[in-house]
Amino acid sequence: MLIYRILGELAVHGAATPVALSGPREQRFLAALLLNPGAAVSDGQLVDAVWGEAPPAGADSQLHNVAYRLRRSLAPASGPAAVARTSGGYRIAVGEDELDAAVFASLTDEARREKAAGRVAQAAQTLDQALRLWRGPALAGLTGPPFESAAVQWNERRLMATALRASCLMRCGQPDLAAAELAAPVEAQPEREDLVSLLMTALYRTGRQSQALALFDRTRRYLAEEIGVSPGEALREVHRRILTDTLEPEPRPEPETEPAPEPDVAAATGSDSGAGPGTPASSASSSSSASSSSADGPGAAGRPPFQLPPAAVGLRGRQVELDLLSDLATSVPGSVLLITGPAGVGKSALAFHWARRNAALYPDGVLMADLRGFDPAGQAADPGELLEAMLRSLAVAQEAIPRAQDERTALLRTSLTGRRVLIVLDNAAGPGQVRPLLAGADGCQTLVTSRDALSGLVVRDGARRLALSPLPREAGLALLADAIGPSRLAREPSTAETVLAACGGLPLALRIAAERLARLPGPAPADLAERLAPGTAVLDFLSIDGDQASSMRSILSWSYEALPAAAARMLRLAALCELPELGVPAAAALSTAPTAQVRALLDELCDAHLVQCVGPERYGMHDLVRAFARDRAEAEEPQEARAKAVARLAGWYAHAVAAADSVLMPQRRNVDPGPVPDAGEPARFAEPAAAMAWCEVERANFAPLLRTVVRYDRPDAAWRLAALLNGFYLQAKYWTEWEAVCRAGLSAAAADGAGTGQALLANSLGMVCGETHRQDDALEYFALAAGLAQAAGDRELEAKAAANVAVIHHLRGEYDKAVEQLVDVLAIHRARGSSFSEALTLLNMGAALMELGRHDEALADLQGAVALMRPLDNVYVLGMSLDTLGKLLQAMGRPSDALELHREALGMFRAAGDGFNEAGTLHLIGTALLKAGEPQEARQALAAALALFERIGAGDATEARQVRSLLQPPTLG
Repeated sequence: MLIYRILGELAVHGAATPVALSGPREQRFLAALLLNPGAAVSDGQLVDAVWGEAPPAGADSQLHNVAYRLRRSLAPASGPAAVARTSGGYRIAVGEDELDAAVFASLTDEARREKAAGRVAQAAQTLDQALRLWRGPALAGLTGPPFESAAVQWNERRLMATALRASCLMRCGQPDLAAAELAAPVEAQPEREDLVSLLMTALYRTGRQSQALALFDRTRRYLAEEIGVSPGEALREVHRRILTDTLEPEPRPEPETEPAPEPDVAAATGSDSGAGPGTPASSASSSSSASSSSADGPGAAGRPPFQLPPAAVGLRGRQVELDLLSDLATSVPGSVLLITGPAGVGKSALAFHWARRNAALYPDGVLMADLRGFDPAGQAADPGELLEAMLRSLAVAQEAIPRAQDERTALLRTSLTGRRVLIVLDNAAGPGQVRPLLAGADGCQTLVTSRDALSGLVVRDGARRLALSPLPREAGLALLADAIGPSRLAREPSTAETVLAACGGLPLALRIAAERLARLPGPAPADLAERLAPGTAVLDFLSIDGDQASSMRSILSWSYEALPAAAARMLRLAALCELPELGVPAAAALSTAPTAQVRALLDELCDAHLVQCVGPERYGMHDLVRAFARDRAEAEEPQEARAKAVARLAGWYAHAVAAADSVLMPQRRNVDPGPVPDAGEPARFAEPAAAMAWCEVERANFAPLLRTVVRYDRPDAAWRLAALLNGFYLQAKYWTEWEAVCRAGLSAAAADGAGTGQALLANSLGMVCGETHRQDDALEYFALAAGLAQAAGDRELEAKAAANVAVIHHLRGEYDKAVEQLVDVLAIHRARGSSFSEALTLLNMGAALMELGRHDEALADLQGAVALMRPLDNVYVLGMSLDTLGKLLQAMGRPSDALELHREALGMFRAAGDGFNEAGTLHLIGTALLKAGEPQEARQALAAALALFERIGAGDATEARQVRSLLQPPTLG
């Protein structure tokens, strides 16, 4: 049996002695597996972990050697099966007690349960056992994103455990020991206000008030000088109470007890009070009498308030979030916890579930208030009225409650001193509404939910935020099974997939859809997919009659109505084009607002959880939000305004794609992108790699944008954009996408009566068909393109179609016909003086002559193509020319000369970010090395080629299959 250790430097221990790993690569490989114990880690992830950002050629094949050496190191104690090969990756088999991090996590979970059950001293001992597993910072000495990210998370969990143990020690009457254990962590991370607060409390309780105040001063100076912020509200409150000597005294050591029962909701709701337990504090009438208001306080009936609503249906897929909330709550006494996220994501359900599960930690009561921040009435709850209701729930007499809001806040905090109370503030509008309601006492916890990011509470008050995301697929399926039954789910899998896709992981939407389905006696209707397709109809389906709170359109409207006018308009316009992502420059073109303002508006929508930041200056939108916002756009934006916005966006993209194409395929003819848009910063690219990278980022937007432009009756803009994309798709080889774009563009060009546009796009469709082995279809499109070009008097385009017919002859092995056709094409291009087209024709002619065995003629043509292309700065065609010339030299028995050319082409394709042709060139380098008698180097190049083909999703391409066959024995031995 082996013990694996990552809580410190990576180490492996056998029964008696440490296990020596053979080298740093094996250590990094093992660490990557141990961060995912029992799970498969892909080859790509392991390559990144072992070599970082610059893996060597053939890294994927070298990976197997690393795995072999690691197995050999571990085998004496664990057997070779400890590290196992899986489909596309590796897995390590580790028992629960064999990895120190897993043992640590288990012990901290156990300690939390012990603390919740009142066994605080035992919890402190368990945490001591957990913390003794640490030998230094996690994964010490291992650099690189995967290790540094994991180390941050594990080191944070260590600090949380330290804070939790300190809290337990103080509860047990040992503040001196708590202070001793907190000193080093605070010294190491002086910005951690939660730890500073604990240490100040511990020092105060050991009679070292001056040291506690000095610590606050050091922290305040550090935060101001190093970070530029002031201490948060929670730390300032501890400081104030130490100054005024009003901090809660050291508690008496508590006896170890059995778990406290969960508060009796049924009994609690029997109170006569209008704001009694079981009733949210905010629902109490401010005119209730003092005698009734005190009925639910500890004084009258002897019962603490318990105001959570009745338990709802079971929570699904939120265990990680529940654990994180527990970690945050126990690490910082008196902290403010935020649960934020979009409408319908389950914030309230998570908050109530956590509060109910942890109610025993707060024996003096659980208060709940609906802040109505996003509400059909459109009026958020007044903090002063909420304070009055909360004070009455704490048995404060009506006549003792002051009128001024700040005085009520002070009284609430005084009333909570020495108590352990949980306050749940649901559906907050913003920080200003929440801040007066914060408890400020060590033993009290405040849990807030909101659709707003509540950044002000994070910055000023030290709040800890949990941003809630939609449910993963499996949790969504489980939720559907709860509602309609697992047997029906199994009988109608297509129904489940349709609902999951439409609801996008939002629990409320899933529950509404499930309720609609559950009411149907038989199988789901045949038109369900149509009713749930993207668009406004899906919102009609996701509603329950007579219940606004169970209507996705209604709850989204509450967020929408709270937006300022400019942000609401930005949301409407962003939804018009159905783009999966929207960049800031494109959004500026769409809205005509200055770029800085657009940035601020998108950030505002992000804070409202109506859009999500999905990358640097890029934003996405949930499908249901898009459906709602598009509905609002059609209702609030005149048709002309919507059409102009779409035209501006199409114009911006047309010029951006044209700029990319001019860098990717310089000297190559393309269409005029149209008038320069008067809004949005224009896209510019200094080199092919930047242009290719931009196209890859925007790739998912091209087809939806075309559909939108056609829908708004702008066929001219649609076909121009489709034609401009030819250069990118030709290099990137996304054949299916390119075909869809070309077909849409061809239809638009026909609708526009643009003969040249039809010819261009028919020619492109022929290229797609030729590359996807539909040669008869390709010839039909090339004939169509030639006829349209001839009718338009476009001799150059007609020659291009003829040249592509020659390519089909080549693919069919009809090399003589290809050469015959290309001779005529070459004459046309030479007569026109087009060096680029002449070079391209010589390239194709040289390739055909090579296949005919006419090597000397092929050599002259290919050398001519290279000579013509060098000054034209077209990386793609020059690289192809170099590779084809190198292939000819291999056939002529000159592999060393060929290698020189292939390596030059490889550098070009790699610099341009052209992954497909980079892989193809690695293939040619591999074959040249084989012919040069270098089988080991050849294997490395071929393995790198195959890995790259698979990484870019071209593992089934013909050339990838050829490489795979070359890697099989006995070719390389």
